[in-house]
Amino acid sequence: MVEPLLTTRGLSRGFGALKACDGVDIDIRAGEIHALIGPNGAGKSTFVKLVSGEIAPDSGSIHLLGKPVGTLPMTARAGMGMARSFQVSALAPSMTGLEHVVLALLQHRGGVFHFFRPIARDTGLKARAEEILARVGMLDRATIPVAGLSHGERRQLEIAIALALEPRVLLLDEPMAGMGAEGSARLAALLNELRGDMGILLIEHDMETVFALADRISVMVGGQIVATGNAGEIRSNATVQSAYLGDAP
Repeated sequence: MVEPLLTTRGLSRGFGALKACDGVDIDIRAGEIHALIGPNGAGKSTFVKLVSGEIAPDSGSIHLLGKPVGTLPMTARAGMGMARSFQVSALAPSMTGLEHVVLALLQHRGGVFHFFRPIARDTGLKARAEEILARVGMLDRATIPVAGLSHGERRQLEIAIALALEPRVLLLDEPMAGMGAEGSARLAALLNELRGDMGILLIEHDMETVFALADRISVMVGGQIVATGNAGEIRSNATVQSAYLGDAP
């Protein structure tokens, strides 16, 4: 059996008396979208912060491409092939999409950003950035400052920035949040295309999107994984229906 790209075993983190993650076992395989769902406060975002290196676990292990990364900083994990989009956008309003992606390419290649010259002067970097923006459907908006982009366009740009890091594992924390039906459909089509290039961990509350896209789904309740399976198995799981899906309208 092919080794998973990302594996967590017994991953735990508490905040005072609250156990946000409690012995979480998950693996992400190449070429799949693995969705992590659950009610608000279940521990999903804490799990992503642990995996990405934003916060440290109290116990448990994280392996990326077969190597332990639980004590490594976020930058080291990114250098090994992990990229993440955030639940809350962290884009610079005055910078264009092209500038954001060029900077991400420079970061990935270990380049130095020179503030006193245009960052898109390097024609090779600019061409590669434009390729990435075209892939996410943002090439025609490449030179517009982020402040002038719609919410959905900003989410597309965040994925473009992640792709500039050439990830093997992509962590997406509620990428459809705040999007309309058209934007969600466009982003879902993009994720469906990307799955062949990497493993994707998708945290999402849009159940229609989750069931349509995910190869496997893990359900988190109270910091623990209560079930993992395909869409049909999760839909019919009595524990999941009681703890989460049964609360949905």
